Amino acid sequence: MRMIDRLFSCLALFLAIATVPVPPALAAETCPFISAQELGGAMPALKWSLISNQDGRGCIYQGGRGDTMMLSVFRNPDKDRARELYATFVKTLGERMPLNVVSGIGEEGQRGTTAGDAQRQEASVVALSGDTILQISVYPTGRRADDALLGPLTEVARVAIGNMSKTSERFGDCEWLTPGDADGFLDKS
Repeated sequence: MRMIDRLFSCLALFLAIATVPVPPALAAETCPFISAQELGGAMPALKWSLISNQDGRGCIYQGGRGDTMMLSVFRNPDKDRARELYATFVKTLGERMPLNVVSGIGEEGQRGTTAGDAQRQEASVVALSGDTILQISVYPTGRRADDALLGPLTEVARVAIGNMSKTSERFGDCEWLTPGDADGFLDKS
């Protein structure tokens, strides 16, 4: 009798293990604005791992030293609204760090680093390109944000600006649903 009990216990355990769903293999997540190869070419001294693709709004990376890089893309309905928002970004960033004009990144670009005694170190680049704003910030851990970091970060911004037109996500001016499309299923009362 004991042997049959053991046999049924083993069979039940085997069936329980066999029915546990296996999660599907996940495809490697990528950032639509800069590939791993392009990022490695722009910042060869640092190793970055993509931890989050923000659905066409940007990407978050973790560095080998514990650094964090945030790449954010802000699409606007038109160029005037983008220019207005860009001015706000520059003003806000300028309150945290001295900024310098940088050429070759979109129509306008600014970059800077926080002071050496700042509690949270940061190196940032913000650029305007048409109706889109790109902001890339690196928050180093245990070291200063300086020109050695800002140079490669600027190169990342150049590559990302070049790749922004390859993405189709739009926010602020919905391109997936027009008012005419909505008339068919939205209640007008």
